[in-house]
Amino acid sequence: MPWMAMLYLWHAVGMLWSTDLDFGLMDLGIKLPMLLVPLAVWWRQGSSPFSKERVLHWFVMACVAFTGFLILRGLALFGWEYALRLMGTPIEGAPYWNHLFSSYFSWYVHPTYLAYYLVFAIGAWTLTDLHD
Repeated sequence: MPWMAMLYLWHAVGMLWSTDLDFGLMDLGIKLPMLLVPLAVWWRQGSSPFSKERVLHWFVMACVAFTGFLILRGLALFGWEYALRLMGTPIEGAPYWNHLFSSYFSWYVHPTYLAYYLVFAIGAWTLTDLHD
């Protein structure tokens, strides 16, 4: 976790040399869990209602819920566009199955960041006592 926080802070310092602040601030917003999760875990050590285990548990649950939402959204868009193609009114652009892959699937979050969050959630689930 310290490496995650340091990478985020390094990226924020690197923004001092950027001329594209709109993209940089959006990117910092997407990467914000890289700072917030370690801070929340370090800040709430112990047996309080917001302990490290509880923070990690809710992070994992949020990842599961968001991924479930993305799967349902992708399937709904797939079905809607497939039905339109069957009726002879296809939508211009990418094929309908793209809603289940790549950036079409991970709406608002870049696929690499979504993968990073999910790998971190899997690690938190398996390497701690959360799965008990």
